[in-house]
Amino acid sequence: MGQQGPGGDGRDQEGGTSGPESQTGPQGVAGSASTVAFFLCEGLLGQHFHVVPNGVAEPQPGDLFLFPLASGGPGWWGAHAGIYCGDGEIIHLEGSLGTSPLGIVAKHSKSHLLRTRGPAKVLRRKGGLDVATLQQRIRVAMDQVVEYDAITCNCVHFALALLGLGQLAGATVGATTPGDPDTCPSPASS
Repeated sequence: MGQQGPGGDGRDQEGGTSGPESQTGPQGVAGSASTVAFFLCEGLLGQHFHVVPNGVAEPQPGDLFLFPLASGGPGWWGAHAGIYCGDGEIIHLEGSLGTSPLGIVAKHSKSHLLRTRGPAKVLRRKGGLDVATLQQRIRVAMDQVVEYDAITCNCVHFALALLGLGQLAGATVGATTPGDPDTCPSPASS
C-alpha cells in the first residue's frame, strides 16, 4: 500500500485505501451508504440546507463548506466538509497520515482551505442555528480525540455532528447508534 494522499481522505496515492478506514461489515456499509446518501439525496440536502450563492464571500457561523477531494471524484458527492466557525476559520476533520486511526481536528483559515483544496460550495442550515451552542461544540471538538474512519467517522459525519445533525448520517440508513464505539462521536454541548 502507498502513502496516504494529501487530501487526508484515506486513499493512498494509487487510489486504494490504507489503514483502519477500510472497514467492511454492516457498520461499514451503513456508514458508507449514509455518506453517499448525504451527497446524492437532494431531498436530504434540500430538507436541511440551502445553497448560499455568495457563501464563500459572506459566510456565517455554521455554514457547511464542501471542498472537492484531492482524488477529483465527480461532482460534489465526494467532497471534504468543514464548518465555518466565524473569524475567517473553518473546523474540519482529516485522517492522519500513516497508519494511526486518530483523526486530526483542525481549524484553518478559509483562505488557506480555498487555496489548498479548491473552490467551495457553501450550504446553510435551514431555520438557522444557535451560534452559542455551535461555539460550545467547536470548543469541545477541538479537545476531542476522534478515531477517523473514511466510512463511519469522516469529515461529513463530524460536520453534521457540529451542526447538531449527527443523527442524520445514521438515520439515512438507520444503522448507526449514539454511543456506538464505531461511530463518529458528537461534540456534546453542556
